[in-house]
Amino acid sequence: MNLVFLHRLEKKTEEDRVKQATVAIGETNGVWKLFWNEPDDSGNPEEQVWFEGDGWEDMLSVYRLHIAEKMGDGFRPLMEDEGWADA
Repeated sequence: MNLVFLHRLEKKTEEDRVKQATVAIGETNGVWKLFWNEPDDSGNPEEQVWFEGDGWEDMLSVYRLHIAEKMGDGFRPLMEDEGWADA
């Protein structure tokens, strides 16, 4: 799979902790895969496949829908300055 996009998000929990998750887009032989990885309640990673198919625009629509839902649940994009501006 060719990874095209990967982004981390985080959510503050009731226990005043932070839960991190990732959303990723990959492509294999013209088939797009959109998936979400989030730890379950015991901390084990759990992958949800949101989309798998050949339609880029369809995949983007599914991405926008699910990201809006996750942000509604409290997830926020994790943005760190890794020195990219200096490169």
